[in-house]
Amino acid sequence: MLIFLVRSKHTNEKIMEIDLYRDAVAKLAESTTDSRFSNKGIDHAKVVIEHIFGCAKESIRWYSGCATSEFLLSAEIRRAVSEYLQKSSTTLKIITEFAPDQASLDFLKTFGSRVTVTSLDQLNITSESLFPNHFMVGDGQSFRLETNDAKREAIVNFNEPLIARRLTNLFDAALVANVNKNS
Repeated sequence: MLIFLVRSKHTNEKIMEIDLYRDAVAKLAESTTDSRFSNKGIDHAKVVIEHIFGCAKESIRWYSGCATSEFLLSAEIRRAVSEYLQKSSTTLKIITEFAPDQASLDFLKTFGSRVTVTSLDQLNITSESLFPNHFMVGDGQSFRLETNDAKREAIVNFNEPLIARRLTNLFDAALVANVNKNS
């Protein structure tokens, strides 16, 4: 399934467009079909990330630029993170390219040990050597992989375990390498 949406300068059309995108993403998230699609821009990114949090039952791995409070503490994402972490036995592991701001860290700390936040500096690696693009993986099943970080363009699939597991393995390898280095 391909989804084509047109951006408009008119507020009402933009609201209608994001509502259509939200409905389409919800259907794809509920489906068991392997359907890759794209997202473009911050509004689309928020919709997709909300659904990854909503679908995940065990673990989310998130490689982000810096987890700024502007994004993480927006009403939609804050609610999605909170609802996800209220489920029993869920975990959220975040690796950031740059240190998150204090407001983001304070919010994430409220969930205790179920959330870990590590920066590339702490791992002693560079983004170019390990993580060329930001991504998020839910339960080794769904993913959002940015193809253009600056524009928040990404490819997404809620049912492509092969790619999701590869991203999970890449993420986990960075954490394990850091643990081994510090042992």
